[in-house]
Amino acid sequence: TGAFAGRDLPSRSAPSPQARVVPAWALPLVSPSRLGRGGAGSGPLEPELLRALREAESDAVLRGIVTVRGPADLEAAVGGALSAPQARSRVVSALQANALHSQAPLRAYLEGAQAAGLVESYTPFWILNAIAIRARPPAIHALAAHPAVAAIRLDRWRQWLSNSRFEIRDCIRPLRSVESAICNLESAVEWGVARIRADQVWSSLHVSGTGAVVAGMDTGVDWLHPALQANYRGYNPHGPANHAYSWYDATSGGALYPVDGHGHGSHTIGTVVGQGGIGVAPGARWVGVRVFNSQGYGYDSWIHGGFQWLLAPGGDPAKAPDVVNCSWSNDNGFLTTFQPDLQALRAAGIFAVLSTGNEGPSGGTVGSPASLPEAFAVGAADSDDEAAAFSSRGPSPWGEVRPHAAAPGVDVRSSAPGGAYNRMSGTSMAAPHV
Repeated sequence: TGAFAGRDLPSRSAPSPQARVVPAWALPLVSPSRLGRGGAGSGPLEPELLRALREAESDAVLRGIVTVRGPADLEAAVGGALSAPQARSRVVSALQANALHSQAPLRAYLEGAQAAGLVESYTPFWILNAIAIRARPPAIHALAAHPAVAAIRLDRWRQWLSNSRFEIRDCIRPLRSVESAICNLESAVEWGVARIRADQVWSSLHVSGTGAVVAGMDTGVDWLHPALQANYRGYNPHGPANHAYSWYDATSGGALYPVDGHGHGSHTIGTVVGQGGIGVAPGARWVGVRVFNSQGYGYDSWIHGGFQWLLAPGGDPAKAPDVVNCSWSNDNGFLTTFQPDLQALRAAGIFAVLSTGNEGPSGGTVGSPASLPEAFAVGAADSDDEAAAFSSRGPSPWGEVRPHAAAPGVDVRSSAPGGAYNRMSGTSMAAPHV
């Protein structure tokens, strides 16, 4: 209980069958005759999960997300005049307290079901009051029959990034140090940075992002890149880096420090804070969250875990970023999977910027989560200030205007893993400019 209230919980691996004796009351079993075609409590089961259960063997392990009844009252938590740190602390406390109370009976069942071999692992989330599970069909049906369960859906494995959605061109030889990056490129401000007049803001208003913290939630970041290292919040020029509050790997890789096996995340964060003319806000610091693997795939639970960490990095809401860039989308604009996450970020005063997707030029092609009311959606424009043909358009499925803004997203040069630089096109490149 104490650990759950104070920090993110790791997945719980199943103990050996000899670990404990499971009391009968802890396992509300469902008769086999009721499991074959939906079984007891099939109402909360989404159709795709129900189909998977019907096709699965009784000993198969399925990944699911159990949504628990009773969302936290975030409006009450942030009522009154509060500073940003106060609002974030109250939001996190409200979410954690609500999840701790409402999930208690389910977690007690899951502990027993683990010992009985019906559940392989589970991970509680407080950001959306849900529990990610890896369980066998009898346990999933038992959970569906529990009165505390609102819904159970598949923990989907999706590709959020693909090479068909952006171009990679002009790989440039890597530089050897932060100093060489700044000295060799400080006069070469990239066209997108100049087009939104960021360089004029630096010189005229003396504003370059100093004091702000921006999160990149993507495929990771090459933190040793010479254009990015000095801006990394965990970087210490006089000693070892501290990654605890500035990096989180939600994927199965579990890297202890920022890495990027894909390149997309390094490119997008470079446009935000990169040195040497590639970044809009070179005075800001960055933190990184990896929610996709090196092929751009990820489980929904990985993304939920990433959003949750942003609210309290390393368990501390005071370390939360001011802005998060999410340069990824799903073609289904109706998808509301991550709406609770964005609602929590918004209540905590964290500004979420999302790309609309690259399914244009037809209308109604905006992807999710940029389509959601809580998101700030960004489309792509070229150097002639024309909307890029690939840029997804609105309106959103709820009739709202999308995108909210268009930004440079064609032939954008930024950082790449290994100290290199390359050019990419896509709404993924536009969102970081905002």
